[in-house]
Amino acid sequence: MLKIWFIGVAIIDGVGGVLYVEPGDLVFSSGYIFKDCLEEVQNFMLLLHAHGAAALCMKEQYFSFSENLTRLADELQLPLISITRATPWKTVIMSISEKIRNEKQRYDTRRNLIRYLLSGDSLAEEIQWSARRCLGYDLKKALSAYCSRVESSLRKARIEWNWQMWLI
Repeated sequence: MLKIWFIGVAIIDGVGGVLYVEPGDLVFSSGYIFKDCLEEVQNFMLLLHAHGAAALCMKEQYFSFSENLTRLADELQLPLISITRATPWKTVIMSISEKIRNEKQRYDTRRNLIRYLLSGDSLAEEIQWSARRCLGYDLKKALSAYCSRVESSLRKARIEWNWQMWLI
């Protein structure tokens, strides 16, 4: 199973739409814009790669992915994902929306827990003390290290993030 980490979604049905693709976007297209000129798919893929797209998802109702396209996708490390003609856009969009909503809920829960544990509240202090006593584990130090790792990963992806602001 292919796992793609993406931070945004773009639906493009016009060549000019590539200008709005941001790094980390999962890009969807019906492929209709290429029905008369299949060679343009390669140029489109090169532009998406230049803009930092995470993957290209297209319906193959107007053409099939040739060996040249799959080879180019491999070279660019730009996953090329086929969506069957029978799959309605509504299904695709709802699936992505649900995934984003679930991730946001997990993110918010984790953020709220970390915020609470670092708050200095007496119960939070007791939880930290218990973790240190029972596990030999400094929870506050571990949470700070976790935030630093997240910050480092995001910096590599060219996303600025300040974990102290994240906790506010």
